[in-house]
Amino acid sequence: HSTAHFISECGYHGCPAVSSLRKYIPEKELNRWLHNPVWDAHNTDYMPWGGRGYNRIQLMQDQVDILFGQVPESIEDFARLSQISQAEAKKFFIERTRLKKWRRTGVIWWNMLDGWPQISDAVVDYYYAKKLAYYYIKRVQQPIVLMMDELVDWGHQVVLGNDSRETHAVRYQIADGDTGEILLAGECVSPANENVILGNIRELAGRQKLYLLTWEIDGKQYGNHYISGYPAYDAKTMLGWVEKIAALPQPFDWQV
Repeated sequence: HSTAHFISECGYHGCPAVSSLRKYIPEKELNRWLHNPVWDAHNTDYMPWGGRGYNRIQLMQDQVDILFGQVPESIEDFARLSQISQAEAKKFFIERTRLKKWRRTGVIWWNMLDGWPQISDAVVDYYYAKKLAYYYIKRVQQPIVLMMDELVDWGHQVVLGNDSRETHAVRYQIADGDTGEILLAGECVSPANENVILGNIRELAGRQKLYLLTWEIDGKQYGNHYISGYPAYDAKTMLGWVEKIAALPQPFDWQV
């Protein structure tokens, strides 16, 4: 639990798109990303005899293992799960900063774009392929964003954050991502540069669930999501959830 007023740097790894990897990793090496000198040559500044004290590719695999309780064997499946892991992490960093306004006043997430073909925490790889985190970040950095906080006392607080200099009328709703049931809905005024608590959604600790958040301002619709519960998540279920997340207002087409 960071007590920083300003988060000066935070990152999380995400596998590049497979279409990009194929431009610098030979096909026969694609499914052998660990302990492979071909991959390590693109592993930021890691070298087995010195430099950085850990292998970022191993770290990236560990992050997948923690979130899903397994590591896929194919590079296509690994890339998907790695990008989900990164996207949820960076979304979390940004939302935790915005939810604690004014105790926290900003965040610099690292980083946007790779400067060479590498394995890193960029959200756009060297060949301009957008990782899933790019789309999640774009949504949670809207000037006005609907968010859910972490579970406290059997409930998730629902917060409408406004980091703009304008006050707006907002219509909002939160739905169960699996059943479509509307759990919270209404209209409110979002004051300039303020957060507003809209309500609380009761939940059991550890229950894995997808929430779909939508809101409308001046006739334009926006979307966000929240995933509750503790790892490990079922990979097939999570991939199905990502399809629903991608179809929210301002939809995107995620390709790996």
